[in-house]
Amino acid sequence: MTRFVRTSLIIAVSACVLAASACSDSSETSATPSPSAPTIGTPDPTTVPTKVTTPAPVDAEAQAQATQQVEQGDIAADQVEPVGFGEAVALDDGLAVSAGAPTAAELSAGAGEMGGPGVIVPVTVANPTDEELPLTGLVATVTYGPDQVPASEVTTASDPAPATLPAGEAIVIEMAFLVPAEGLGAITVVVDPGAGSRAAVFTGSAA
Repeated sequence: MTRFVRTSLIIAVSACVLAASACSDSSETSATPSPSAPTIGTPDPTTVPTKVTTPAPVDAEAQAQATQQVEQGDIAADQVEPVGFGEAVALDDGLAVSAGAPTAAELSAGAGEMGGPGVIVPVTVANPTDEELPLTGLVATVTYGPDQVPASEVTTASDPAPATLPAGEAIVIEMAFLVPAEGLGAITVVVDPGAGSRAAVFTGSAA
């Protein structure tokens, strides 16, 4: 009788240990979060800037020469003079654009992209005209460091630009780029609205 009771106790204790182990494994598995894809935001509305730098206009001959230089690899030929972050520039197509100081951030990436240390650049695009303007050709690029190394955009962490911008409205588009810590001291942002206008250039350091 004593042997039977002792054997039963051993079996019962073993069953409890196995059950506890299974529960523990289940708890540990459920407690581990699965990676999630970054959420794509939307541009935020803002006010049209009242203080805007207007570059000197170019005539048809100068524009044709600039186009030829761009085709030969001189991209800067189709850009206006650089300004600092936070300043607004009037472009040839009627838009006014501004790039705020980039903010350092750890960027999450979606499928097919790389994440890591980078910056978020708030690009303000305003339409001070009385007509709706297209934004389909709008592109922003970033370079960093003394050698102006091109930065890769993380599109899944950036706001998509709308196709058009109504008259009298302005939006802030947050764009994400991979920039290492050593490159935060010298950043250049180029905002190009597309064909028919020179690009705006903004320089400075990350906030």
